[in-house]
Parts: sequence; C-alpha cells; structure tokens
Amino acid sequence: MTSPMLQVDQLSKHYGSIQALVDINLRAEHGALGLLGPNGAGKSTLIKALLGLVRPSFGTVRVLDLDVSKERHRIRSRVGYMPEDESMFPDFDGIDAVRYSGRLAGLPARIALQRAHEVIDYVGLGEERYREVSTYSTGMKQRLRFAQAIIHDPEILLLDEPTNGMDPDGRREMLDLIQDLIQNHGKGLILSSHLLPDVERVCSDVAILGKGSLRVHDSIESLSQVDTPYHEVRIFGSTDTFETELDRSQWQWRKTDEQNLYRIHCDHESQAILDMVSQTGCEIRRLLPGKTSLEEIYLQTVAEAN
Repeated sequence: MTSPMLQVDQLSKHYGSIQALVDINLRAEHGALGLLGPNGAGKSTLIKALLGLVRPSFGTVRVLDLDVSKERHRIRSRVGYMPEDESMFPDFDGIDAVRYSGRLAGLPARIALQRAHEVIDYVGLGEERYREVSTYSTGMKQRLRFAQAIIHDPEILLLDEPTNGMDPDGRREMLDLIQDLIQNHGKGLILSSHLLPDVERVCSDVAILGKGSLRVHDSIESLSQVDTPYHEVRIFGSTDTFETELDRSQWQWRKTDEQNLYRIHCDHESQAILDMVSQTGCEIRRLLPGKTSLEEIYLQTVAEAN
C-alpha cells in the first residue's frame, strides 16, 4: 500500500491570540487536491506547515510519509514549490534563475544546467532563456517560476496561484502543463487558487478552509451530486411558448440569469424534455444533467463558516 501524499492530524497553529489553523485533519492520496478558502482562511499557513516553514502549535504533519518536524529537508527535495509571491533575482537571466533553483535543490552543477535547459523549453521560454528576468512579462515570470519548481523532478507539486496575472491563452497553456505532469508523469498536486475553474479543470478533490478550520474535503464529483435531479436546458425560439408548455408539464422549473437557460426538475429521462421541446417548435442548444458547481459549493461553505 502506497503512503498518502500528505497526512495532517489535529494540526493547529496559533500566532499569539490569532488562531491561523484549528484542529486540521486531512489525508490526501496521490492525485490532485485543490486547496480553497477566502483570504485569511489559513491556506498559506497550511502550505508553510507542509513545507516545514512554520512549526505547528499542536498536531503532526507528514508528507510522503515523512515527518515534517524531523525530515523537512528530505521533503523539500521531493516537493516542487511555486510560491504566490515573486521570488527571483531580477538581474539573473532566465536560464541562470532556473539553474540556481536546481542547485538549491541539490542537483550537481552540470545536471542543474542540463535540466534548466530542458524545463525552460518545456514551459515555452526557450527563445527567452538568455533575457534578464527583470524584462519578463508577468506571464513569462509565472512560467519561469513553474520551471524553477519542477527542475529537480519532484514527486509532488505545491502550486500557489500559478496562473495569477496570466492572459487567457497563457493560463490555458499553464493548466495544460500541470495536467500533463499529473496525467502523464504521475506527479501529485496541491493547488491553491482563487480561480475555481482552474481547480475544476485539474483537480479531482478539494479541501475548503474557513476561519482556520477544514470545512469540506471530498471529491468534486461527489460534492457536485444534487439531491433533486434536474436538467439544464438552453433553447432557441419563443420562450413564451416554451414556458407555457413547461407549465402544462407540471414539472418544477425556473429560468436562470443566463440567456434562455432553464433548470427543469424532471424525474424522467432527458428524452421526455426533448419530446416536449419538439412540440413547441423551439430548438435545444444545451441539454445536460444538472450538478452543483464548485462555485456554489465554495460560496455555501464560506457562508456557513462566517
């Protein structure tokens, strides 16, 4: 049986009278875990505890079955960390910034340089490798910091807001790289982000913190299940005619804020909705089984914590 990616037991961290973390119990197997929560929820403190950068007031933290309080240097050699804040020497060029991170991770000089060239190509900065970091755009700096996090081929990636400040194309490409490392190279992932679509795309599980406590930890698929089945239906045509037929059907329904998008609570298969729509002369542009979005789950969890 393989050891879990992380195991946190009764973790608490106090800064004087401020309780940053309160009795956190969290076990995550290898895979992709999204770490969510509003500002001040304790995410940064938990990340620092996983890396051994803060000492718990109470409880234990294990990463890859290693005790953080005793073996944090071994853990850091097996974890790739991309912090939210910029942490690069501006006078370095790109290749030297990545090479230096490799040396800090314990790679021999020759291997560090070789790996630096490999990962800088991997993240799409090959033509910019000899430019000074100070001349990089925000998106380029994010790619460079990602390269720094993966140069030593870590088993786990711990990424804090990796797409922050990137344009839509850059954000998509960054998420593609993260997915590739998870799906094709077997890396574990802990992703802290305020961008819920990013988490939905690359993570299978989520942990939501609120006021220092763990409020939710489950798979996104399980959390998305709804108690009352419904379908999301988008139509093209006369909404008045469509809504008249809905009233006749005696199904519960409501029109959402999105244009011509309806939620129809129907115990029947989707064919029943298709048959009804065909009678109205409207066209269906979308017909999907309903599920609770991660945004709804997150907002409800945060509201309950306050």
